[in-house]
Amino acid sequence: MIASIGGILMLLLVPDGPYLFKGTKFNSKTIIKIFQSKRLRAASFGYFGHMWELYSLWAFCIIAGGSLGCVLGGIISKRTGSAPVASIQLTGSGICCLVSPFVFFASPEVFLEGLIFWGVVVVGDSPQFSAIIARTASQDLVGSALTIVNCIGFSITIVSIKVMEYLSNFIDLSNIFIFLVAGQVFGATSLRPLLRTGHFPQTNKN
Repeated sequence: MIASIGGILMLLLVPDGPYLFKGTKFNSKTIIKIFQSKRLRAASFGYFGHMWELYSLWAFCIIAGGSLGCVLGGIISKRTGSAPVASIQLTGSGICCLVSPFVFFASPEVFLEGLIFWGVVVVGDSPQFSAIIARTASQDLVGSALTIVNCIGFSITIVSIKVMEYLSNFIDLSNIFIFLVAGQVFGATSLRPLLRTGHFPQTNKN
């Protein structure tokens, strides 16, 4: 319900950006170009690592805290580019995975603060990946690239949730989130080629 209201408000109140161009039809062949383009492949794999953790860590306070990460990440990315921000947030959420057993046994105050911080870093890089993919894809394939990458990303969340559900039969819940760090390591490593390019230009490149 909240998401629907937010979407309506964006449609009514947010104008079109200066780089708007005529849309094109969905192109399924874009999936080939995703893996041919080094920069787009790096951005996509980084996003896939991010999605491995995101919905396996679902809780309202965490997702709500992520709104702060989105805002701060957007402000910082104007100076540094999206790739460094996404990389730092991936690393931060990976560290949260590793120290999660200690957070579960901390005081209620520390536990809540830890979860909120985790939400800031685990959710905050989502818009950065959208921006990176939009800027690294060919201009005529931006919509298709975002559609395909998001579909793959959300498919990954289904796998990670099922894996966590299975592991919960054998591993104490206080230790189970450690296994999510694999996605953050994969994502942060995949982003390395983009970190060498510095700030992203406003034009799309492959």
